[in-house]
Amino acid sequence: MASPFPIEGRIGRYQLLKRLAVGGMADIWLAQQLGPRGYERTVVVKTIRGDLVDEEDLIQMLLEEARIARCLKHDSIVELFEIGEEDNEHYLAMEFVFGRDLRQLRDRCQEQNTRIPYQHIVTIMVDVLDALYYAHHDAVFEGRPLRVIHRDVSPQNVIVGFDGTVKLLDFGIAKATAQLSRTRAGVLKGKYAYMSPEQVDFKELDQRADVFSAGIVLWEMLTMRRLFYRNGEYETVKAVMACEVPFPRAIRRDIPWPLSWIAYRALRRGARWRYKDARKMRDALLRWDPRSREQAKDELGQWMSEVYASELRFREAALTRARRDPTRLRQMQDAGFELVEDPRMAEPRGTSGAGAKIGPPPSASSTSPSQRIPAGLIGLVSSTVSSWRWFIIIFGSIVFLGIATGVYFGSRQGSSGQYGYLDVEAPTAGVRVSIGGRDLGEVPVRRVVVIPGRHRVVGTLGEQEEIIEVEVSAGSTQRVDLTLGQ
Repeated sequence: MASPFPIEGRIGRYQLLKRLAVGGMADIWLAQQLGPRGYERTVVVKTIRGDLVDEEDLIQMLLEEARIARCLKHDSIVELFEIGEEDNEHYLAMEFVFGRDLRQLRDRCQEQNTRIPYQHIVTIMVDVLDALYYAHHDAVFEGRPLRVIHRDVSPQNVIVGFDGTVKLLDFGIAKATAQLSRTRAGVLKGKYAYMSPEQVDFKELDQRADVFSAGIVLWEMLTMRRLFYRNGEYETVKAVMACEVPFPRAIRRDIPWPLSWIAYRALRRGARWRYKDARKMRDALLRWDPRSREQAKDELGQWMSEVYASELRFREAALTRARRDPTRLRQMQDAGFELVEDPRMAEPRGTSGAGAKIGPPPSASSTSPSQRIPAGLIGLVSSTVSSWRWFIIIFGSIVFLGIATGVYFGSRQGSSGQYGYLDVEAPTAGVRVSIGGRDLGEVPVRRVVVIPGRHRVVGTLGEQEEIIEVEVSAGSTQRVDLTLGQ
């Protein structure tokens, strides 16, 4: 696959250093902003794919949405610095955040057989909802409210920094990519799992569509399972439209009741039954967590440092070795793990671009509807009773009469916790391999631990690329033979 930018690896005033992700619409790069005195700062650059030149009207829509997003100035929103064009190639330059996105964080916790503590889930979601409320209600341009709807609130668009900051990515860009998906099959593959029913049905949206998506992210962090994602795009859309949502405590009995109820209410199929806006959902979460925001941020940063302790120690050693070269040292400091050469640092950041063709990894909960835990009495009552007051009365009565019995049996239906394995070979040395967005280095790659399900194996050799999708079952080892270099 040919690169859409100059051979020397520079576009505008940015030196492209390292490709972080390849998407269906944009390539994501680690880059250095260069000025009169040389290096100024590290940024992330998205280069719009060259094969979209025939979609000029849609590219203009994307750039217009990006210009709107550039007006968003909030502590919990990744800042968009510049929208540019050079030699008919469009690009976006944005803030680099030293951290990991929620999808990577979820996968890391599964590897360590742990989970995200509930207080940190609340901290993350509070910042996400703050950012959404700002975009929905407070952002203005030339005195006029922007009313920006994100349309793509998903784990890969939420970055948690090692200092405890939480940033929401790709504001305002999803509208254009949603339109693009109608003419380019597969651009939004896997994204449907975080859309609201009205969004997948192409109906008019308001801020409650983002509230629903935030509810999915909250539900999945609480349960450590997938909600609507299925093995096929059509099945995923059907699951979203059906909107059968198990009560979180029916899956894990240790989930606090208030957090279960907040996620459950945000995920009502009818928008009028959800939280009216992101602030009301945020306030409900804060009532559960009495800590100050500063304390919550500090504790989240400390926990992140514990989760990635080995990588951070290796990075510190690399920085110590680089102290003789002040310019190199500053570049490495500003680039997080990306310029530290070690296999442990190779996991890509959460910078999947607008419309990036990066499908979510299957998990033990990505099962057919017949295999999932039923919603139970709580879901039945909430879907059949239209009066809010009656719903509260009936819900309280069910709790009083012994819903714990149903919770107990529901919670016993967990996943087996087994894993599968992947071996990747190629006839030529130097072929780099990534699985599910993780860069695993050069072939041969053996005994890669993966969650059972379908996985996307990408091989690259220079400018060539080969993609193979493979199904892995629990306890088995699947071999993938790439043909690059033959």
